[in-house]
Amino acid sequence: MLLFQVVSVTIDVTLRYFWDISYSWITALNEWSLVYIAFLGAGWLEREGGHTRDESLVKYFGRWAKPFSYWAGAALGIAICVFLVWFGALVTWNKYENGVYDFFKIQAVPIAAVYVIIPFGSALWLIQLLRQLRAGRHSAELPTGPQP
Repeated sequence: MLLFQVVSVTIDVTLRYFWDISYSWITALNEWSLVYIAFLGAGWLEREGGHTRDESLVKYFGRWAKPFSYWAGAALGIAICVFLVWFGALVTWNKYENGVYDFFKIQAVPIAAVYVIIPFGSALWLIQLLRQLRAGRHSAELPTGPQP
């Protein structure tokens, strides 16, 4: 998808600059592929440990803050993923049932085909969060004894 984005935008900009030709479907596909990349990449990035943490304030609150922030962050992440799966599925099903199309971009594409990645990708991310929680992946990072 990234390769498609680079090539298609380059072609579109070149055509627009030299020949004043632009294809609206290129913009639409690039916008939709950004949504697909974000929601498919989130679970993978979680599995690879690529999500970042900011512990700049946590270290000033003592030993209790790191485990608390871990569990609070895990709970918040799981809650958000559950909400995205549930609400994303409702919206996607509604758009599918009503036969809604994206009339502003590519009129032949049902918008449910674009929206379906939101609950699907969020479910993958949720599964990964739950797997990590179950395996205690981050437990080695939590303080267990007196800290210097």
